[in-house]
Amino acid sequence: MSVFIRRKNILYKFLVSYILVLLVPVVILGCTYYIKSMQIVTRDIEKSNLTMLNQAVQILDFRSKETDRLVSEILTNKRIMDITECTSAMDSSKRLKIGEIIKDLSMYSAGNSMINNMYLYLPQYDMIISNSGMYSSKVFYDSICTPPDISYNKMMDLLNGNSNTKKILEISFDNRIYNMVLHLRRIYNNSKLIIFVDLKNYEDIFSELVESSEGYYYIIDNSDDLFLTNDTEGKHIYSIDWKSNNGSVANASDMIMISSLSDYNSFRYVLLVPKSVYMHEIDKIKAYTVFLIILCLIIGIIAAYLLANKNYSPIKKIMNYIKDISANDNTGCNEYEIIESAIQSSHHEITELKETFKKQQPVLRSKFLADFIKGRLETPEEIVDKSGVLDLDLDFSEYRIVLLHMGREKTSNGEEMIKNSLLNMVDAELIEQYINRNCKGYAIEIENDRIALILGSNKAESDEKLIYNEVIGLKRYLDDKIPMDIAVGISCMFREIKEIGKAYEQAERTLNFCIITGKNIAEFNEVSQASDTYQFSMVQEMHLSNFIKAGDGDAAKKLLDTIYRENIQEKDLSPERIKCLIYNIYNTILKTVWELNVDIGEDWQVNEFLLQEDIRKIFSKFKEKIGSICEIIKYKKENKNKRLINEVISYIDNNLTDYNLNLSAIEQKFNRSGKYLSKVFKEETNCNFVDYINSKKVELAKEYLTSLSISDTCEKAGLASMSTFMRVFKKYTGLSPGQYQDMYKRKL
Repeated sequence: MSVFIRRKNILYKFLVSYILVLLVPVVILGCTYYIKSMQIVTRDIEKSNLTMLNQAVQILDFRSKETDRLVSEILTNKRIMDITECTSAMDSSKRLKIGEIIKDLSMYSAGNSMINNMYLYLPQYDMIISNSGMYSSKVFYDSICTPPDISYNKMMDLLNGNSNTKKILEISFDNRIYNMVLHLRRIYNNSKLIIFVDLKNYEDIFSELVESSEGYYYIIDNSDDLFLTNDTEGKHIYSIDWKSNNGSVANASDMIMISSLSDYNSFRYVLLVPKSVYMHEIDKIKAYTVFLIILCLIIGIIAAYLLANKNYSPIKKIMNYIKDISANDNTGCNEYEIIESAIQSSHHEITELKETFKKQQPVLRSKFLADFIKGRLETPEEIVDKSGVLDLDLDFSEYRIVLLHMGREKTSNGEEMIKNSLLNMVDAELIEQYINRNCKGYAIEIENDRIALILGSNKAESDEKLIYNEVIGLKRYLDDKIPMDIAVGISCMFREIKEIGKAYEQAERTLNFCIITGKNIAEFNEVSQASDTYQFSMVQEMHLSNFIKAGDGDAAKKLLDTIYRENIQEKDLSPERIKCLIYNIYNTILKTVWELNVDIGEDWQVNEFLLQEDIRKIFSKFKEKIGSICEIIKYKKENKNKRLINEVISYIDNNLTDYNLNLSAIEQKFNRSGKYLSKVFKEETNCNFVDYINSKKVELAKEYLTSLSISDTCEKAGLASMSTFMRVFKKYTGLSPGQYQDMYKRKL
């Protein structure tokens, strides 16, 4: 178990590191979120309470303004002013006027919700007027408005005072006790306007404010006296700073004070809200914050494990790989120590590989240059990378590819051999030293008898002539060292390194041109100007075949001389067309030999001709073989039947265009029975009459198809009908006439 833990401690370190990285910001963000949320909730609650308090203050101010406006209106009432100024005895006119005043007071009382009752005191008559009637002061005190805590005399002293008065009293109306605010306004001759405002107007508004929070409210008048409060026990009266700024919020240990100052009457309104109101929401935020922190930690731990396991996965793969390739006992070591040990071991191996690479660098250099010159490297990046490793400078502004070919010769026993590798005779380094005197280039052995050179320059001006002269000098240098002819093929000048494959193809084609034509050195422009058509018609092919069949070696050799003169001496054929000509002559000879059933040995292959030094030797080889074949044919033609069949064949070949060329016509021509002719023909040619005639007609048709339509070819080939022509042609060639024409055109 301890070994397992040691081996896994990298994973555990990853996991612990990620958890710590996660834990710090989560805790910080969680605490920050909690504090900020608490502040926001507190501020919102305080703001909400302050807003409600300000709204209540505005309502009371509005009602106070309405009351004061009503009082001002009453004080300007003419009837009231007249009755207060009157000092004479009561009479009927005054009573009528008092009746009008009663109506006015009723109207005034009905128009204001703040005023509970309104009275007019007339001291000269010891009378109090209400909205329902007029009473003497004694009757008013005893029956209408009785303050339980104030005697009649004290009340009269209060009414007869010389100043305006505002006081809170308990008043009995209709045998019910009310808390009222008494407002006394002096009018004239010590007359008073008596207004009772029910404190319930204040209590209802502020009770709603503190009902949900179970707090306290305080109303302080403009004399800094406590006007109204619900703090009946006086718990916080002496701890309140009544002079706090308007709209301020102050924090005590367990209460928050919110105050607002009336702009109208300078009353100060104070709310005390318990902090427990806030804690309910704050506790929710705290629980939610703790839940989020725990959830983030759980998710973070899972993510940390997955991330640690993901990051550990490459190390695990490396460990598995090291375990597979390393036999060292790494028990007790952690992964980093094991990897370090493996890296040290690999470093040692790499050092050894570098030494090996230095030894193998020439081989690798040769392989790379061979692939590079042949255009086998796909991307410029691959070229740059590999050339940098092999210390090769392939930055050419222009270049040419040159191919050198060493000739072949026969040994004394007639077997063909290559003398020695050209690079065994001449060191590649010597060649590179020679060409790098005036140019820039590299030499590489492509085949055992060929060397490829890339010659170029990184100069801005063209060095095409300079490179050509350098190749001429190199050839002379090699001619002095090697007692053999060397053929040289030179490509055109190229500037884009990506076209090096094309340059190699040009050089190879030019070299083949030199080998076939016997030239020592040539440039690609000479090959590109060579003719692409050669002269070896079906007629010449038939004549060559017939000469061979007739055993006329001299005529066949003379025809070959004509073909050589027309195609080689009188025009410059491209290497490809020369090879095609060689293949056609070879196939004609071989086909004729097969038709004659002549055994010429198994060693007569096409490569025997193509590997000759030049076209002259190839034609000499052809003549030599044709002479041998004709000698064999002459020997066979001594037989009578053979001569007969030869005559028949000659007749068939000369009359292929005849629609009536068949066995019956041959019977009449040679005065032999058809059965006999068929038998002898089969023995000598290993082919029956019909097949031979049809095959010859098909061969003739193949020649005509190269220049005539199918219908004209059918007529020229001597076939009776188009259906017969299509059937016979398909049978012997495997292709329809149309398909054969298409194939011939593609070859061109």
